[in-house]
Amino acid sequence: MEVRPLATTEPAVLAATSRWRSFYDLTKPRVVMLIVFTSIVGTLLAVPGWPPLDALIFGNLGVGLAAASAAVIRVAARPAISVSRSAALPRCRASAAPAA
Repeated sequence: MEVRPLATTEPAVLAATSRWRSFYDLTKPRVVMLIVFTSIVGTLLAVPGWPPLDALIFGNLGVGLAAASAAVIRVAARPAISVSRSAALPRCRASAAPAA
């Protein structure tokens, strides 16, 4: 019986892993974790005692999926937003002089 290492250098496996990693990175997982954490805290503080377990799990799962999909949509729409808003950005008119 041959034992194969988990790490591989086969091009097809590396390409598939790289592609899934790219999709995963588009969801901005660290930001989504913060959003889900905030949602869990809000769920726990919303009711006296413990909330129903199914509402806690499925509600926060939905929040996580919605936040991840919103991150992907934001990345996909960024060029259109950047072009349309580039002229509307305000300029900084404050000076470094101290206020009198």
